[in-house]
Amino acid sequence: MRPLRADAQRNFERLIVAANAEFAERGRAASLDEIAKRAGVGPGTLYRHFPTREALIDAVLRDQFNELHQQATSLTSTVAPDIAIERWLRGLLANSMTYHGVAASLVNATLDGGSRFAWPATCQQVHADGEAMVAMAQAEGVIRKDVTFSDVARLLTGIALSLADAPESSDTSDRLFRVAMDGIRHQPQEALDASADL
Repeated sequence: MRPLRADAQRNFERLIVAANAEFAERGRAASLDEIAKRAGVGPGTLYRHFPTREALIDAVLRDQFNELHQQATSLTSTVAPDIAIERWLRGLLANSMTYHGVAASLVNATLDGGSRFAWPATCQQVHADGEAMVAMAQAEGVIRKDVTFSDVARLLTGIALSLADAPESSDTSDRLFRVAMDGIRHQPQEALDASADL
C-alpha cells in the first residue's frame, strides 16, 4: 500500500481512536456514523479508509490478531501439541470477547460469508494458524479427526457472544471453554464403546 498523505493519516488515526472508544462503550451496537462523528470526519472519509465494518474492526484489533499469530508460531515450536492448542484457543477466546464480543462478530462474519480472499488479511492469518494448529493436534491424536477449525471457532464465538454483556463472565467463559475442549478432545474407541453401554 502507498503511504497515506499527512491529512489522510491523521484521519485514519482519529478513526481508530474513535472506533476504540465507541466499541468499548457500545460493543456490537456501535454505530459507524457515530464513530465518524467522534473522529470529526464525514461518513465518506470513514468508508474510504474502511469499506466495511469488518475492515474497521480488523484495524482496531490488528495488534491482538498479530499477537495471536506470534503465539501460534511460538507455541508450535516450544510446547507439546495438546498444551499448544489449548493455550492458543484460550487466547482466541479472550480475543473474541474483546469489546463485548466485537471481535467474535468479525470471526462469525468470516465463517459465514464469501471467499476467504475477501476477509481482512489478519483474519486470514488467524484462520490459517487455527487450521494448522488443529491439523497438528489431530496428527498427534490430541483432538478428534472429524473436528475442523471452523467448528472450534464457532464454539468459541458462541461462548463469546453469549457472554458479551454478562457482568461476571470470566468464570463462566473458563468453564464453557473447558466443556468445549472436552468435546473436541480425542477419545479412544474403547472409552466411547464403554460409555455407550452404560
